Amino acid sequence: MKNSFLIDRKFIPYAMLLLALGMGLGFAYLNDTILPFLQIKSSNTGIAVLLERSNYQGDLALTFILIALYILGFIQRKKEDEYIDFLRYQALIKSAIFQTAGLIVGTWFFGGLSFLNLMLMNLFSFLILFNLFFQFELYKTNKKMKQ
Repeated sequence: MKNSFLIDRKFIPYAMLLLALGMGLGFAYLNDTILPFLQIKSSNTGIAVLLERSNYQGDLALTFILIALYILGFIQRKKEDEYIDFLRYQALIKSAIFQTAGLIVGTWFFGGLSFLNLMLMNLFSFLILFNLFFQFELYKTNKKMKQ
């Protein structure tokens, strides 16, 4: 059975490069290090001040990380079969449950700016949890098969 949403294995190095670039840009952005080639000069006139932004470093970092996590999560395995599909499905369900539980807890315990930080973390949490659960299940399966 061939799944159309799986990505070819040749994209793994590109995904790792995107992840490294995204994390580097993100850490630089969080430490208030603005890279000059990512800044755009604004006109500072009228409503353009409200609409224009001068720095797209955070947006670029977010985009790179999300694309890389998606590619790494849905990369086709060497031996793709129904069991791998089942493990991928289980990982998706577990990550959805954990993310929803985290959002519910976060809604009750955080407010204001802390809640916005929680929402920012929520952007990554689904793909990160999915990758962690899927890789862990693959690791456990491979360990059992070698015994």
